[in-house]
Amino acid sequence: MSMFKNLTTDGLEAKKDTLGGGTVVRESGVYLATVETAFAGESSGGAMNVTVIYKMEDGSEFRDTQYITSGRDKGQKNYYEKDGKQIPLPGFSVIDDLCILTTESPLSEQDTTERVIKLYDFDAKKEVPTSVQCLTDLEGKQVLIALQKVVDNKSKKNDVTGQYEKINEKREYNEVAKLFHSELKLTVVEAINGQEATFHDAWLKKNEGKDRIKFEEVAATGVAGAPKRASAPPVAGNAPVAKTGTGLFGKKS
Repeated sequence: MSMFKNLTTDGLEAKKDTLGGGTVVRESGVYLATVETAFAGESSGGAMNVTVIYKMEDGSEFRDTQYITSGRDKGQKNYYEKDGKQIPLPGFSVIDDLCILTTESPLSEQDTTERVIKLYDFDAKKEVPTSVQCLTDLEGKQVLIALQKVVDNKSKKNDVTGQYEKINEKREYNEVAKLFHSELKLTVVEAINGQEATFHDAWLKKNEGKDRIKFEEVAATGVAGAPKRASAPPVAGNAPVAKTGTGLFGKKS
């Protein structure tokens, strides 16, 4: 039984194709990647996440962690409420799309297998063997990733408040902006709605080679509280549910 069985898209607002986010920071563009492994985790506050390790065409690794639920204090839900509607969390949408694009089954239908892999432990300050639940059906599958290069502020812990605050130093990183079928270049939205693959080229035209600038000058004292990661809200509508074996991408059995 899937550990994600309750994280369905039933009742959630529809997904939307939105044009807009050692470590290699890539220029904004669309890249072919192969899923090496994907495993579930949980924050200290109870927010569930999925970390995906991709192998890029140049042989380098791209590691991406997406939070698929809120924390325990907010019910560990895969959505937030706005204007009486249930809006899927951006991280949930990314992982759900990845599952559909690679296996034609949503996250809620993905089984997991327990494995021991090396993960960085902040207390030990090194990688240690850690037991995790892996989404094994994703392994070896290819997907096209739209990566946005982001320029943002670094953060530093305030010794007085104990909170992380933005400082006047820049950092660069990549955000997953969208996922596409590796061969057809379709998004999940386009596939479900029977549309042509137009969003891929539209995203490239708008974003290829362009940085997303989030850096801003801050006062020397900083602003209490950790910086929040911005995300574009999806559009309203009833979310379609992709079932196992839907044949969205003409896969052969």
